[in-house]
Amino acid sequence: MGANLKDTTSQEPKFLRPADVIRIYGISQTALYRGIKSGTIPEPTRISPRFIGWAPDKIEAAFRA
Repeated sequence: MGANLKDTTSQEPKFLRPADVIRIYGISQTALYRGIKSGTIPEPTRISPRFIGWAPDKIEAAFRA
């Protein structure tokens, strides 16, 4: 019966919020926003008036570069 349900706990998030990026990559909030301003980190996508985030593949690519 439950075999057809997807396990949502192991799915990659659709967007990483600023706090997620700070936690995952071990940078400060200041470093994050300086990176955005300098162009080394892409601009976040505005999802709603109070929600911004990055697609995980875009932020990973920025930190690999």
